[in-house]
Amino acid sequence: MNIDSHPESVTFLFLAILGGFYLLGRSSPSLRIFVPGWQFFAELVDTPILDVRESHDGENFTEWSSALKQPDRGLSAILFNPEGNLYLAKRSLLERLELDISDGTPEEIEDSVSYSLVERLAREAVQPSSPFFQFRLRSVPQGELTAEGVQFVLSRVLRR
Repeated sequence: MNIDSHPESVTFLFLAILGGFYLLGRSSPSLRIFVPGWQFFAELVDTPILDVRESHDGENFTEWSSALKQPDRGLSAILFNPEGNLYLAKRSLLERLELDISDGTPEEIEDSVSYSLVERLAREAVQPSSPFFQFRLRSVPQGELTAEGVQFVLSRVLRR
């Protein structure tokens, strides 16, 4: 049998093999690496942003500023990027708190682990000379990090 004379047979065989990998990949997690996932960005979701503000007396606060600074990306970050990985982990924590808020009740949120960890992130971003601070979490459209967005968490005034 000459392959050149039956290109539809080759196409059918290729699609059958690809379909088999697809079915196996869906049923077996170890074979999923053979099946491409073409839904990289199925939908754009809002991005949670953590802001902090500081006070010396607990009443007069500074303007809100972003608590997470995106690290510079250089060519070396392709091979070694601990700052970038830490930044992504912190962003994931904000997303986790947002998910916990949508699943829980307001009374439960301040007792949650994700809230405590976000409070700790905010505490790290505050200047050591400021005895009081407050943080907020707001949701902004993807790619518009400077937009005001919608505030969905506002902490009480906290001591450093």
